[in-house]
Order: sequence, then structure tokens, then C-alpha cells
Amino acid sequence: MRASGKRATLSSLLVGQVLQQFGYIPRTGMLINRVGGYEVTMRRKGKRGRVGVLGKVYDSSKIVWIWHHKALPPARLLRVNGDVTDDRIENLGVRLPDKTVEGGGNRWIARAPTFTRRGDILGVFKSFEKACAAVDRHQRGEDLV
Repeated sequence: MRASGKRATLSSLLVGQVLQQFGYIPRTGMLINRVGGYEVTMRRKGKRGRVGVLGKVYDSSKIVWIWHHKALPPARLLRVNGDVTDDRIENLGVRLPDKTVEGGGNRWIARAPTFTRRGDILGVFKSFEKACAAVDRHQRGEDLV
């Protein structure tokens, strides 16, 4: 129980620092420092970007996700177009470990936790949060007809 409390505190510190320290350029997916207005994503050709926050170095895609969703990513981030240097939010996606929610940008697919066929979906949503909410409603039995 102690470890999860400590982790939650670190998570909220990281989210707060990201929101305070960085801005975001939608066209390029680059992070900028709010104080100086300069780009902070350290990126080399074909390599993932790295950003330092609170004395640690993070993948720039994680910081972009935090900046947009105000929370840590729920699972490992995927790049929809396969380009590891493209951190535009519409190019970042996730697939939850239980495969109930996956997608990126404005297309998120929600599936029942017990899905058996590819076509067994609860719906397609414009945000990750709405897709997760649909799975939660389904698990509570609220969306059954």
C-alpha cells in the first residue's frame, strides 16, 4: 500500500511539473519551455526524443501524452504512423494490456473485456477517456439492452 501511495505522489508531481514547465506545438509535436520559449525535445534523426523533468529523462511521447491528458499513459505508447520521431498527439496511441481500449488521435476502439471476435466492439470514440468510460459502463451492465 505504501508503494502505490508513493507512486501516486510521484505521478501527480510529474504531471504538475509537465503542465507548469512545457508548452506544445501541435503542428510539429515539439515541446517548448514556457520560460524561454525554446524547443526542449532532444531528438536525433531516427531516434526517440528525450526530455528531462524532475531530474529524470523521459521519452518525449510520454511528456506529450501527460501534457494533453493530464495523467500518465495507461500503457506503453505506440506511434500510429510508425515514425518514432513524430510526437504529435494524434499520432500517439495505446493498447491497454487487457486489449479493451486501443487507438490514437480521434479514433479509440472500446471492446468488452471478454471479446472473442475482432468485430465485437462497444464503439468507436473520439477520445481515450470516452472509450474507457464505455468499457466501465459495460462492465457495470449499464449499456446492456
